[in-house]
This record gives sequence, structure tokens and C-alpha cells, in this order.
Amino acid sequence: SDAPSELSPPIEALRLFYGSRQLERLVQHGADDAWAAEVCACSALPALTALDLRCARLSAFGAGSLAVTLRGLAELRFPGCRTLGSAGLAQLVHALRRLHTLDISECHLRICAAEASDIAQLPALTSLDLGGNSLDAEGAAALGGARELRSLSVWGSPVGDAAAMAAMQLPHLS
Repeated sequence: SDAPSELSPPIEALRLFYGSRQLERLVQHGADDAWAAEVCACSALPALTALDLRCARLSAFGAGSLAVTLRGLAELRFPGCRTLGSAGLAQLVHALRRLHTLDISECHLRICAAEASDIAQLPALTSLDLGGNSLDAEGAAALGGARELRSLSVWGSPVGDAAAMAAMQLPHLS
């Protein structure tokens, strides 16, 4: 079975537990499209600013649902979400304009110039982890548009030198 070894509580249970207090950070292991639909339906997370969806199984549909519902996110982590795909990534970066941290490591994405350019257009982006994905040379060059980027990880990408050259163009990269 590919079910996660630890299950997180349903969103409604979180809302009941937290009551009137606002939940700002949430880690959900193994989220899928049904979980995303639950988040959209219950609107229990209006103050959520950080979401960590480790080993999620979200399609473009689930990612789009979350992007529309959680527009206030500043941190989004999707490590190991191998079902996200380019369409899901596009849904996220077009809707979540407040992101300053984006971790899509080990999602088995092929990131070309169009995807990288979309990511680079996130106005507040300061930390980006693309490790474990395939970033082509044009994609690496397109990351040069991310002017506020301070941290960039591209480990495991076949274009290490091209990414390093693109990174040298980023004024704030540390």
C-alpha cells in the first residue's frame, strides 16, 4: 500500500481543536486531491501562511484547488510530490504570489524555461529548492529573473554548471 505511515487529522478536526485560534502552519503527510477538496470545502484555514505537504499525491486539480483557497501562503513545501507535474506547478505559481519559500524538491519535474520563468516571477521569492528535479540550461538561465532570491538549491540536476552561471546573475544570492 502507498498510504502514509502516519495519518494527519482531518481538517475539520483541526478546526474543532483550534477553535477560534488561527492555524498558521500545517504539515500534512501524504495529502491527495480528496484532502485538497476538504480544505477548500471547510475554509478552516484563513490564516494559514506555511504549508508542508510531504510526499503528497496531488494532481494539477488538487494543486489548483489549494492555490485558489490558500492565496495567503508565504511558505509552500512539496518535497517528494511526484504527481504534481508541470500543470500543477503552474497552478501554484500563478495563484500564490506571496510565496517567499518554495520547495518542490524530488518531485521528478522537468523544469524548462517556461516553468522557471514563472517561478522567477514570484515577487517575494527568497528561497527556492528545485533539488532532485531535471532543470535544463534554459530553465537555469530563466531563474536569473528571480531578483530577490537568496537561497537556491538545484542538487541532482544535470545542468549544474549552467545553474551556477545563472545563479551568479542573482544579486542577493548567498
